[in-house]
Amino acid sequence: MRKVVATMIFALAVTPGHAQKTPPINLLKDNTPDAYTRQRQKDIESEYNATMKKIPDKKKSNADPWQDLRRPSVDGKQHVPSAR
Repeated sequence: MRKVVATMIFALAVTPGHAQKTPPINLLKDNTPDAYTRQRQKDIESEYNATMKKIPDKKKSNADPWQDLRRPSVDGKQHVPSAR
């Protein structure tokens, strides 16, 4: 009885390790794209670059993000803190 239980425990312990082995066959496919796919990727890339060139660059006019939230001072000008 003890031998049967020991054999069962050993079989259960070995099974997960055996299942992690890689199969001896190559499951990876050849990932080289064909001519149509390469041309399509080039077209997509050129369309993307053309679209990115159409977007204007936004220049940062002021580096103070809290400028609109401050109250104006008595003379009507906003107080700009000096850099320390």
